[in-house]
Amino acid sequence: MEFRETVSRLGLETFSEAACRQLFGVCDAGSLGNSEKELLLERCRLCLASAVVDLALRGSRQPPPHTPFDKRPSPHMNSAQTKFYRIWQETGGRPDKALHPLMKHITIFDDKAEDDDSPTLFYCGEDTVIARWMGLEWANAPNLSRPALPPSVRWKIATGLRTVMLTDHPVRDTVHVSVETLEGERDMTINRLILPFWSSGGVRHLYCLSGL
Repeated sequence: MEFRETVSRLGLETFSEAACRQLFGVCDAGSLGNSEKELLLERCRLCLASAVVDLALRGSRQPPPHTPFDKRPSPHMNSAQTKFYRIWQETGGRPDKALHPLMKHITIFDDKAEDDDSPTLFYCGEDTVIARWMGLEWANAPNLSRPALPPSVRWKIATGLRTVMLTDHPVRDTVHVSVETLEGERDMTINRLILPFWSSGGVRHLYCLSGL
């Protein structure tokens, strides 16, 4: 009960529902047993703790009233990114159930990081580029797995995310990286769309939808 109240107070229902779906195949935690609820809490604990501390230190964050939501989507986006962008525009940057069909392809990052590193990764959809690189363990424990990426790769990942942190505007960028995967070293070009989302409780996270 305390977990659900905290999620509701922070406005992080979309995040917790996505984690619940990924773990158990359902979005509603109400049908879970006690041991399953504990697993869900463990998955969400870092995100919730960060949000509580952030609100205490910086206060509630709210989306801008109009700009950048008035901007047209880039013609270079793929169909999933265009849908993602439209949801962001139509909701005014608020996480919404309309995102549910896309969550397998989305990563969710904290909105703060050290200057030379990428932000903490709170959620990694199982069909994301990074999960396909590194295996489903990335999707199941993304923040524990993040140090497996070389610092140079994390720095490249951080660049576009940091721009969104500073501007509250969308970023569509292309990242060229070389990583050691389960099949050996691979060079990849990743096209990303990164959007800031603000929960009803005033928590800002960075949602990223990537394609090769």
